[in-house]
Amino acid sequence: MKRESCLAILMSMALALTGRGAEPPAAAVPEPAGDPEVRLAAADTASLQDLDVALKSNDLARARAAGDALLTLADTPVPPGFRGRPPWKARIPSLQDLINKFQQKKLYGADETCRYYEQLLGALEGRDRDLLTIRYATFRYTYALGDDAELLAAIDTAIASPLLKPADRVKACLDRAGLCDFSDYEAYQERALASAADDADLRATVYRAGFNTERARGTAAVLRDLHAAMADPVLKPRLLASGRGPAAAFARQIVASLNRLKRYDEGLAFLEACVTNAPAPAEVSLASELMAGIHLLKARRYYAAESPLELERAFACCTRAIDTLPDDDPTGLMTRLLLRMDVAGRLNRRAQVEADAARLESRLANLRELWAGEAGYLRGLAAYQAGAYADARARFGAIPLEKAPKRRKLRILDYLIRCCCALEDYEAALAYRPAFEETNRNWGDLSYTMRGEGFDTERYAAFFASLEARAALARRAR
Repeated sequence: MKRESCLAILMSMALALTGRGAEPPAAAVPEPAGDPEVRLAAADTASLQDLDVALKSNDLARARAAGDALLTLADTPVPPGFRGRPPWKARIPSLQDLINKFQQKKLYGADETCRYYEQLLGALEGRDRDLLTIRYATFRYTYALGDDAELLAAIDTAIASPLLKPADRVKACLDRAGLCDFSDYEAYQERALASAADDADLRATVYRAGFNTERARGTAAVLRDLHAAMADPVLKPRLLASGRGPAAAFARQIVASLNRLKRYDEGLAFLEACVTNAPAPAEVSLASELMAGIHLLKARRYYAAESPLELERAFACCTRAIDTLPDDDPTGLMTRLLLRMDVAGRLNRRAQVEADAARLESRLANLRELWAGEAGYLRGLAAYQAGAYADARARFGAIPLEKAPKRRKLRILDYLIRCCCALEDYEAALAYRPAFEETNRNWGDLSYTMRGEGFDTERYAAFFASLEARAALARRAR
């Protein structure tokens, strides 16, 4: 007792000297108020992870248990006092996620997919239920999980629902048209156009879907769609639509589809009619740009060498496209100037190429790297064709190759080697060999065949061997 009292006196003296009083005992840590929510969120995350792992390993029994656990959590009421949005999903979003995940297993997970579809159908009503009915019947039809006639009838009934929006009905009609091997495509295309009414964007969507069905429906059917789109009373006055926007993109797609079918003259007639009917400067500029592209294709298509007449027509169209372009379209100016530089280079008009490149640099100070590289390539090509190999080598050498597409990178390296050979700088030509071979890695022969001036053979090994011999001769001569 005496020893304990002495210790107590010493402790009181130490506290007095340090100025610290006796600290209150530590309070017990209260249970976090959010514990129920945390437990539910953790269970939701664990079930979701378990579902993904089970589906990845094709363990459907485990995936079914994890999915049902997610639905059980979705039905759990929010704990009292909880504020904000729960970290776990409600039942309808959970069912939608489960359908998407199980549907990726296709026929293997069809039973569970159908089970969740039916649960979601019971939870929806109105427009959402009609849309899901179309999706569910399409899934079952695709994998032969019911009577075809009944499933197609269910889709048709849902399409006819007055609750669907025009965009919903257009998409549903186009999806339905793709079933049954496109046998009744035209009938559903007409229904989609009727649903689109006077909406130009929806009508363009209907026609656009038909442009990509050449293999299934044949060339004649696609041509009918193209002609119908060009003559559509709603689309026709809006096809070029100030040179920009969705309608202008649709006009480009029409021309691209005609070009793919080698219907160049029809494309030119269509664009001439557009220019005549809508003489706004921006629309004339777009039509002229597209016409220049068609003339370029004709120049390459019908002659052993490029047709000078078609190239001249393309050059005239490029000039009209540039002259009529509004000042507030810098991207359009870049594309049209680069196109005219390409045509001028083919016509051996190097002065025009340099003038357009200078205009690009003066008008567009912040020229994007991609466009700058394209302009440099065209200037180098024009210099090479004019025999100015030193200038061409400098132009090609200034182009950054890191972000260039593989084919373009090969062409640049090709021309760099040609220029070095023309200047009899064989050591420099050999210096490009590692980059050239790296670009063609994993091929025995080059994917890009080297031909033309400065190349002794199409096989790169023999060619570089000849360069090494020439370099050795040049060293001995020095």
